Amino acid sequence: MQTIIRLMLAILAVTAIQTAAFAEIISLNTKARVKYSKMSSEVEEQAVEVAKLNALKKATKKLSKAQKRMLKDLEDDFYNNADDFIVEVIVLKDKDNPSKKQYTLAAKIAIDTEAISNFFIENSEAGNLASGEGSAFGLLTVARKETSRKSYKEKKTDVNASSSSSILKEESASDGSSSVDSVSTESISSTSSGGSTELKADKVVYEPDVTLSSKADVALSAQFTDAGFEFKDVERLAARNDVPLIEDLIKNAELADDGTLPKKALFQYQDLAIDELWTFLGYAVLDVGSPRKDATSGSTSVVVSLNMRVWFVEGDDPTVVAAVEDKVFEGLGGSADEAEKLAINAAAKAASQIVVGQLQAKQLF
Repeated sequence: MQTIIRLMLAILAVTAIQTAAFAEIISLNTKARVKYSKMSSEVEEQAVEVAKLNALKKATKKLSKAQKRMLKDLEDDFYNNADDFIVEVIVLKDKDNPSKKQYTLAAKIAIDTEAISNFFIENSEAGNLASGEGSAFGLLTVARKETSRKSYKEKKTDVNASSSSSILKEESASDGSSSVDSVSTESISSTSSGGSTELKADKVVYEPDVTLSSKADVALSAQFTDAGFEFKDVERLAARNDVPLIEDLIKNAELADDGTLPKKALFQYQDLAIDELWTFLGYAVLDVGSPRKDATSGSTSVVVSLNMRVWFVEGDDPTVVAAVEDKVFEGLGGSADEAEKLAINAAAKAASQIVVGQLQAKQLF
């Protein structure tokens, strides 16, 4: 019986791993104990189910406050769909105690935390607004590409100290009838060295890029649309109202050194969102590093950093209600383009999850 159940679990694990190759997986060790009247394969299967539930309960301890509140209302649905979150189950050891009619097992269970996050997104108010009544959301996106990197060599400061001393020696000699005295000095010197090392951080120069900004905007728009927002075309609205487009600001070099919009342009976009009765306006800046070869895997690596703010624009004065600060993501691919795309998509997905969680915590979504 145990051989059969392990074979079934192995098949389940292989299938799950194929579909979750890029998921965020955690492994948890857990135990399960089941009482029985008669030992059977069903008892073993029941113990596995108990172990899976115990592992999920451990995983939920790391949920955000907003997700924990949602779990109270969705608890039955969440645990009834445990297999949606379980990637692999490995029975480490088991023991049957016939005298106590008790079966115990220890298992290692792999859980897809991304699937758990998606469960809460799909069951949030935003996720259930498929009827077109979702919150109106506009997004401004600026992406910058690394153009140069100045590396500094270590600056070393050496300190040398020296000292010297003289030793006086007196010597005498006698042949029995006369004597000769002599005095000599011997110098001894010593030198010690030490110092300090100063290393400056690399100076990286980023330049706003129109094509890259468009790619980043598409990735972010897709994620926020999937989260249930009613996504709005900010650029089209700006063109109709003679507000400078992002691409024009980039081409005319009117962005600040950190990639942010001039305040006047930002205020214009906020006013447009308010006039259109939108609910949220987001503004994201992505910095994309130069591709590098990963020494471990041999793949190409691209690192993306993300900053984002979201304003609540229902009213005359926009209020910041969500923010993503200095999050860094890495993409590994067979080429620079693939790695860049993976990194941008990872940043976009994380941004939507963080923003949704913050809005839910404020009961705005």
